[in-house]
Amino acid sequence: MLSPTKFYPESWRLRIALRKAYRSDWRLIKEAMRKGQNGLALQKLKHQLQFENEIMEDELTQIETRQLCRKAHRYGIVVPYQYSHPELWEESRSIGGWQLNEEGFARLRGDIRRERNDRWQFWELRLRVLTALAAALAGAFGAAIGLIATWRK
Repeated sequence: MLSPTKFYPESWRLRIALRKAYRSDWRLIKEAMRKGQNGLALQKLKHQLQFENEIMEDELTQIETRQLCRKAHRYGIVVPYQYSHPELWEESRSIGGWQLNEEGFARLRGDIRRERNDRWQFWELRLRVLTALAAALAGAFGAAIGLIATWRK
């Protein structure tokens, strides 16, 4: 399992590699079309290139799944298990293992967002009350200093 300090560089490395692979694939396909390949040969080339990219996509998805589950645990959110919620999980076709599908990502990110918002609202209310009290105390202190200064004359 990747630690948070290793997650970001690893995901960036995979994203950059995927971007380069997509550009390279597009060039290879255009070159094959220029050479006159079409039909079955072109489809075979596309399928081969797609499978190579799918491995990197699955690696990236599994890293993002682990990171999202770690974040959910940090906020105390129950992560839906693959056996109790099979509609949120999918098995990787290329490297094995389970990962969240798009619906699972969306639901878990939404839960995390709601929890983060609830925690912020908890502290926001207290900060507003403390700010109002500090302003009132500062005003009272200023008024007391003003009264003391005018009383002495």
